[in-house]
Amino acid sequence: MTTVLDLITDALQDAGILADSEVPDASMGQKAFRLLNRMLDADSTEDLMIYNIVDEVFPLIDGLQTYTMGPGGNWNTSRPIDITDVYMRDTNGNDLPVYMLNAEEYSQILSKPITATIALSCWYNSSYPLSEITFWPVPRATSYRAVIWSWKQLTNFSGITDTVSMPPGYEQYIETNLAVRLSIAFNRPLQPELVEWAREAKAVIKRINVDAPILSLPSELNDNLSYTTFPISPHMLTGY
Repeated sequence: MTTVLDLITDALQDAGILADSEVPDASMGQKAFRLLNRMLDADSTEDLMIYNIVDEVFPLIDGLQTYTMGPGGNWNTSRPIDITDVYMRDTNGNDLPVYMLNAEEYSQILSKPITATIALSCWYNSSYPLSEITFWPVPRATSYRAVIWSWKQLTNFSGITDTVSMPPGYEQYIETNLAVRLSIAFNRPLQPELVEWAREAKAVIKRINVDAPILSLPSELNDNLSYTTFPISPHMLTGY
């Protein structure tokens, strides 16, 4: 199994900082480790670099309008980079779509404390360290649960001896792109071949992730369903 130290060593060798037979000392290894985690943190802001799209189910609290999301929040999970879809799930497992508002649309709602059985819309505020989801109307039915589909951050490594467990293509992306950053950090000339290798490794990841599968119901279920969904405009929310 590949370790973080393996990737760091290969990247340092690719950059010409170490010879093929050399390994980093403690100081060099820790500097490369910090650069690696910063690179993963920065690249997590690019949707197409993220492979971890998850759906999570959370309880609702009667009358609570805004939920914090992240470690120690109302919904204690890893903080999402972005939320793609929100649903209200009933006791039979049926998911009812919740329209996602932007900040301007939410601000135009005149009566924000209105309550209802379930929420029809929500606004996601990507705050830090806890992000926030604000529902409208305020949901009252605790028999429903919130289903959140979100992009999760590329995992930072906790130590240099960690085992790397990522989908195909990510190890090469990490090795080559880290080598480019290490070349700059250690004042080594950037090799054009290395820059192109890193660019292509990252492009491969994006090509893979852009073809995310579309969820669909089995045909036998589709035959028995007849429904129409439509977005809720700000005019419907405000009454104007």
